[in-house]
Amino acid sequence: MHKALLEVSGASDANHLMHWFYNNFDRKHIASYAKLVIDAAEQGDEVALEVLRVAVESLTRYVAGVYNQLFEKTEAVQIVGVGGVLKSHLFTQQLMQHIYTSIRCPLGNPRFSPVAGALLEALRWDGNSSGLSGLGPED
Repeated sequence: MHKALLEVSGASDANHLMHWFYNNFDRKHIASYAKLVIDAAEQGDEVALEVLRVAVESLTRYVAGVYNQLFEKTEAVQIVGVGGVLKSHLFTQQLMQHIYTSIRCPLGNPRFSPVAGALLEALRWDGNSSGLSGLGPED
């Protein structure tokens, strides 16, 4: 993975790349490296596998924290994520297992887009129980 990161970034060495990441933090640009890390992990690269392991554990802690603030421990709700990294079977399987072990909730696919979900939540906060129909996950 080291060589691939240097090639893709154009950095001369790992130190240069690290400083570039910290000094030019652009979330979207850094996120674009996720596919490279996932591809390396799927090929058995130990460093990439460790990066995924840490990412899964961190994300699980965030999910569990939100769950514990919103729900009773006995309440099973479906956890839904969005984003390109969830297209990785390896990442999603590990995340699914960790979340289920942590809070006993399944990881599933979204029924609506994040925008539609925000609209539903705004309606709910306003006391309006209207639903959405005819929309899929991309709407």
